Amino acid sequence: MSDSKPEPVASGTDTNAPPVPIVPGWAYWFGRFATGLELRLWHRLRIEGAERVPARGGVLLVSNHQSFLDIPILANSLRRHVVFLARESLARSGFLAWIMRESRAILIRQGAGDRSALRSMVQALRAEGVVAVFPEGTRTKTGELGAFRGGTALVLRQAPVPVVPVAIEGAYEAFGRHKRFPSPHRIRVRFGEPLAAGSENAMERAHERVAGLLAELRAGR
Repeated sequence: MSDSKPEPVASGTDTNAPPVPIVPGWAYWFGRFATGLELRLWHRLRIEGAERVPARGGVLLVSNHQSFLDIPILANSLRRHVVFLARESLARSGFLAWIMRESRAILIRQGAGDRSALRSMVQALRAEGVVAVFPEGTRTKTGELGAFRGGTALVLRQAPVPVVPVAIEGAYEAFGRHKRFPSPHRIRVRFGEPLAAGSENAMERAHERVAGLLAELRAGR
């Protein structure tokens, strides 16, 4: 995402009416079930700290990005529906476009300040949805955590919600960008303590916490 300032979010003709809650299609739940079996049997997925994610209200998950597996990993980590950001180019496939519509994914154009995507994120959070972002902007090339790009902080100004840092470890070895097919490497995901809604420098603090969670996972703690 860029640092372009998002335009105010429209919420219909009645500005006092809350946004309509986001309801996914059946394909989202079926896809989560199917990928969950693969993750648990093939990658021995271990989920830690999911109870730290608020059970209600808007929540922003901020995670590192190791693999194409990261989206199903987070989707299978929570009982709540998770709204993901996805590259617009992925929707060129008819099947993937259908899956994204059913999942209520937010499509974003890379390399441009996509105000439409930013507005959609604000709307989803105001509708008390769980939105997951990978602020590195792309999958890691080395397995290490990269710098966070701008954009998400602007969303939090219009939709101040709790920010939950998340660390994924093992997905790079299992199916990083250097691999054509997944291998049976163990994957772990750990959710950190939420940053309160309206926290100053939330994204900078989230980066520090994701780095700390990764260090804990790699140290076996």
